[in-house]
Amino acid sequence: MVHKDTAKKADQPILIKLMDAVTITDSCSMDYVTKHAQLETLWLVGFLIEINKEFIKFSSEHTSSGIWKYPVIWPKEHVEKVYKLVPVSNAKKPVELPKELPRIVHVTWGDGQSATANIATKTVIDRNVAKQIDTVGFLLINDSKRLVLTEQINLRTGNFKTIHVIYPKYSRNMLQLVPNGEIDITKDQTFS
Repeated sequence: MVHKDTAKKADQPILIKLMDAVTITDSCSMDYVTKHAQLETLWLVGFLIEINKEFIKFSSEHTSSGIWKYPVIWPKEHVEKVYKLVPVSNAKKPVELPKELPRIVHVTWGDGQSATANIATKTVIDRNVAKQIDTVGFLLINDSKRLVLTEQINLRTGNFKTIHVIYPKYSRNMLQLVPNGEIDITKDQTFS
């Protein structure tokens, strides 16, 4: 499957730089709070769903049945930049990123299906195709056993959030993506 076809189904892959508060869930001293409770710069990737007056909406996974997995609705006032991601071969002027950020990839792969309602036995027996999923993420591990992607990175702490593990044998396509220009978030836009 070529990237253009995937993008029609899963919308525009994006890279987002934003600010968020850190949550401290352990007992701690005031010194610890003073040092660690601060706004953090986070880097996230996903497929752009919508930009409206107040929010940017995106998701790191999209299924062939039209379902968004792990959708994020983020206040625009915390978003610093949104970059359009394109395959490396299509990038005319890639944007410089921090060297600590891992490669960004778009993986098309097959996964099992779970029913969310009662389904007849014949229908279950007739399903012989894996559900297609498109996932965009920062590539953390790529070996013979697994592809590991994350949706969010905090470079200061080195922490990741929303981890996806994919068996390589079910991966149909993996494209390396790079940021190629900013998306204007001052205009309302719907992408799906």
